[in-house]
Amino acid sequence: MPIIISGIIAGLLLGLVFGLLFGISLSSQQPVPNQNENNNASCNIEPTPSLAPVLSEEEAVSKAQQFFSENIFALTGNKDLSTKVDSVEKEDDFAYTVPVELVLNDKTVQKTYVLVTKSTGKIILGNVFDLDEALPTPTPQSSPVPQESLKCENMEKTEKPELLAFVVSYCPFGIQMQRIINELPAELKENIKVHYIGDIVDGKVTSMHGDKEAQENFRQICIREEQPEKYWKYVGCFIKEGKTTECLGEAEIDLNALNACMDSDTGLNYAKADFDLANQYNITGSPTLILNGKRVQESQSAVALGKTMRSAAMVEELLCCSFSKEPDACNEKVPEEAAARSFSQTYSESGANSGSGQC
Repeated sequence: MPIIISGIIAGLLLGLVFGLLFGISLSSQQPVPNQNENNNASCNIEPTPSLAPVLSEEEAVSKAQQFFSENIFALTGNKDLSTKVDSVEKEDDFAYTVPVELVLNDKTVQKTYVLVTKSTGKIILGNVFDLDEALPTPTPQSSPVPQESLKCENMEKTEKPELLAFVVSYCPFGIQMQRIINELPAELKENIKVHYIGDIVDGKVTSMHGDKEAQENFRQICIREEQPEKYWKYVGCFIKEGKTTECLGEAEIDLNALNACMDSDTGLNYAKADFDLANQYNITGSPTLILNGKRVQESQSAVALGKTMRSAAMVEELLCCSFSKEPDACNEKVPEEAAARSFSQTYSESGANSGSGQC
């Protein structure tokens, strides 16, 4: 029975977040779902035809609880954490939606949702795991970063911090991160730069989810470099429905300049610089955050900062805690709830569309 991470997380995310936290690689290279379909799964899962139920609700809950209970240390490296899985919240033809609570010292510290499918018998946490097999004991290098070092007062301070966000344009979680950054004050956005993951093969930009994504990555790179004042207006439109043509018009993009960039060696050099930087930081998943040259442990940082995982408030706090002198923009209120993943007309959506993960 596969489990697909797809819920709201408020600081720690089971599955992918465990990977972000403790060095378990959960990235995928599978095709992105059609943007017009209901994105209840992460971008590496394709729709499965309706199957006759194999597991009952009680069996699904029992197996999920057993799996997380037996493997929580392997997933997190923290012996003090436990999980609580005791009910099914919703059922459809494909799967059960099951709330999963992360418990520390008898207190629920975070809550997310997983989909437990009704057939097959595996759990998908970015990668695929068999529910009936134990995970390996974590190696020393996957141990958690000391929590104290992630608190705001202990973070490295600089006059002008730099936050890099690596994404691909059709990954639901990359879109989620762009949505988060788009909500931040303009003054803070000056310290943030979105970069793209990909490669150049035979003079052509490529990306993990095919040519459509590669061309959109390239388009956004050229807009960012040559029409930077219009970049967030274009992205802010694109993340709603993925309508490229309409958004180019709404953002008043100079199409002649954009086409010239995408048809030139200059544009390819812009893209190559992004891809080289991603390789320099060994970036394999969208999104990945780099703050002042160091990879952000998103879920640990969310807990240490007291913010919801994958929220505008979390990213704002990360950045503001890195200033030697906080700008006034740090006092501006931004959304505290997790941002919707994939294309969405609104910043946040409830249930299975507000998860944290990577492509």
